[in-house]
Amino acid sequence: MDSKLYECISKYDVVSFDIFDTLLKRNVLRPEDVFDLVEDRYNHLHENKIHNFKRQRLDAYNKARKNRTVFDIDYIYSFLNNVEIDCNEVKNIELSTELDISIGNRDIIDVLKSLKSMGKMILIISDMYLTSEIIVEMLVKAGITSDLYDGLYISCTCGCEKNKGALYRKVKEEKLLNKKKWIHVGDNWKSDVISAVLSGVAFYHIPTNINNLEYINPFKEKIRGVAQSISLALANNLVGASTSDFERLGIETMGPFMLGFMIWLRKQIESHGIKKVFFLARDGKIMMDYFSALFPEEQIDLEYMYASRRSIIIPVYWTNCTYEFVCNSMSQPAHMTIGDFFYRLNLDMSQYEEVLKKYSIDSSYSFSGIDMLSNNTLKAIFEDVKEDVYFRSKDEYTNLEKYFKQIDFFDDKVAIVDVGWNGGMQKAIEGLPYIKDNNISVYGYYLGIDSRQLGVNFEHADGFIYNKEKNTEYRYFIYGFAGPLEMNFFANHGTVIKFVEEDNGMISPVLGENEYIKNGKKTKELVAAEEVQQGVLKYLELIKSIKAWKGEEINPLNAFKIFFRFATEPKLKHLKMYEGYGAVDLGSKQVFIGKEYRKIFGNYSVLNGLRISTWKIGFMKYIFRLPLPYKDVYLWMRKRR
Repeated sequence: MDSKLYECISKYDVVSFDIFDTLLKRNVLRPEDVFDLVEDRYNHLHENKIHNFKRQRLDAYNKARKNRTVFDIDYIYSFLNNVEIDCNEVKNIELSTELDISIGNRDIIDVLKSLKSMGKMILIISDMYLTSEIIVEMLVKAGITSDLYDGLYISCTCGCEKNKGALYRKVKEEKLLNKKKWIHVGDNWKSDVISAVLSGVAFYHIPTNINNLEYINPFKEKIRGVAQSISLALANNLVGASTSDFERLGIETMGPFMLGFMIWLRKQIESHGIKKVFFLARDGKIMMDYFSALFPEEQIDLEYMYASRRSIIIPVYWTNCTYEFVCNSMSQPAHMTIGDFFYRLNLDMSQYEEVLKKYSIDSSYSFSGIDMLSNNTLKAIFEDVKEDVYFRSKDEYTNLEKYFKQIDFFDDKVAIVDVGWNGGMQKAIEGLPYIKDNNISVYGYYLGIDSRQLGVNFEHADGFIYNKEKNTEYRYFIYGFAGPLEMNFFANHGTVIKFVEEDNGMISPVLGENEYIKNGKKTKELVAAEEVQQGVLKYLELIKSIKAWKGEEINPLNAFKIFFRFATEPKLKHLKMYEGYGAVDLGSKQVFIGKEYRKIFGNYSVLNGLRISTWKIGFMKYIFRLPLPYKDVYLWMRKRR
């Protein structure tokens, strides 16, 4: 609720509200975008197309205005002399489109409801060519039912305007109002402010364009098409005073991003003739929810597949149990410990103390994952434990193959969906004997994919933001903020360790401890992730409800732009949202913004914090707090590796 507005107007006995840009908003940034939607909807139904309808419709309004001061939509359409189209049908499409894209201005409506509960007289007054009937439908859609107001006055129905003061006088006479106890709320300086003052009515001015967003100003953006207009306006209208920080992040940044990705994903699935799509745990759970929310009628078999890098990659080791193959199958971060190495081999390091002693190393031994292939010590250790790696891998493969059969991972072509980056999961799946023996083509769809290490079949792998041919610079940027991005896909269950066969013959996943549940309570990371996801779902559900929205493709960089800006040019208050947040990846601790990493030397040195941070761009800005080009500094550092 707008507390400032409430405090100012609650002392009056009578409060009147304007409608458009006050009680109601349109889910387009510019009112004239409505006419583009009308043209699109009409042309979708008819072979005889409308051309330049926006210009024709605006010209008709101007002609009507020159002839009359008060008029309705029928009068406007009398100036549309296009004999090739059914003007009455176009008018009805315009009315249904206006209803379709209207949304309540929640903060103002909350004020209205509070005032009504106090016994105030509530009036709704508007200069508008839309008739009372359609206005009532819009109000009801926004939750403003007839019991919440004591009078509705529309200029074209009443025959007079606020703009000239006549509508204020009509309301005063009908309701026998004391003007000193009456205040009007609206956005138009002439009709809602000047005319109100001249009529002796107090006023409260609402800006027509209110930027509710923190990560982008939609009214300063260069809008490219009506789809982008809807996308930004919807986010701006959905955010309110009661929206939490992380839900806001979901609506503003991840909402447009996931909208673009899901539209792209549907096109990829259809173009490749895929009938069955597996969303990989854990990131895929919320992705599948987003897809289902946006496209509930799609005739595609969607499955949530319990899988993890560990549960899929380790069972492949036995097929080619060489040091080179195993290294190239695992992720290789810049900093690794010997414990990380054994974890990735599926071995308990504590059982191999003699092997470690043989090479004079202990549990503190660390190394660069990037140089793993050339590390002779690790290679020698691998040869000593190779037999155990082989048999553990083959043993796990048996149940993995049964699981694939159980979930019917069996078709000429299937698709997997995941966050992406390196494609290790797809490579591992493609390398399974079960997949090869049955000639299954596995297509992978990701946010981004451009591995120079894992050797994925790029003919069957594609990324929305980037791939090996488009927007390749983004493969460097992603690792500068992978932590806060991937957090938005958290699922509320532990990682998949392996698969076991139950007494009834069913194969079940063995889940690790949920690292985001502590003492029976959700960690702040999981709470934040779920709030982000709630915001995205609200965004997708709302845009899906707009009949005028046709699911147009969105340029990937436009869809990603707002989150990218947030992640690479964060404000200090946004960085503070993530203080102390982190994640666990393959047993390795990660931090986003570690406020304790401020020392020159030691475990909590700035360099150590930067090394383990998965939001390196944000971490640098948080520490140094100077107007430096952190995005460019990070890119320079990344390319030097």
